[in-house]
Amino acid sequence: MDKSKTKDDVIRLTVVGDGTVGKTFMLVRYVTNKLPLGYEPTIFETHNCTINLNEKRYNVILSDTSGQEYSDRMRSFSYSFALSNCFLICFAVDSRTSFENISHVWIKDVKKANRKASIVLVGTKSDLRNTPNETISKEEILKLVKEIKAHSYVECSAYTKDGIDNVFNEAVRVAAKNMDKNSKCVIS
Repeated sequence: MDKSKTKDDVIRLTVVGDGTVGKTFMLVRYVTNKLPLGYEPTIFETHNCTINLNEKRYNVILSDTSGQEYSDRMRSFSYSFALSNCFLICFAVDSRTSFENISHVWIKDVKKANRKASIVLVGTKSDLRNTPNETISKEEILKLVKEIKAHSYVECSAYTKDGIDNVFNEAVRVAAKNMDKNSKCVIS
């Protein structure tokens, strides 16, 4: 059987986090290599791309969700609809509120939607890390990674494009590894 044609080659990634942390900018920058022209709240959008990783080709479905409070119901629907292999839980490195909401809102939503999905924690707006704004420390981030049982942490800037490819390569790597682990069964 030709392994390149199996459904395991499809990976679904869902991006979640507070509004205005840069989820859509990150996705659009990755898919088109361009920055969006302005902020427009997202309800639910999907993008498709192909990622080659470790000599394997993955068809990736990227789901962009709303971070706005009024979209709580839509978030639950979009999570279950997406059937995600991996959630990218995002916060802006210069926003304490978005960081704290990962524990208070996002990890609960993600676990409710799909307990088996992998989690990659993503710090957006990394270009603001060296500005006068108070940013989230690496120590706080590593503590949160353990607390929410994220598989990894990646930082990026849609503005400079630093780390953008790493975010999606890491998410695909983690999702593929988790899918392999979950697909193995033992018959005794």
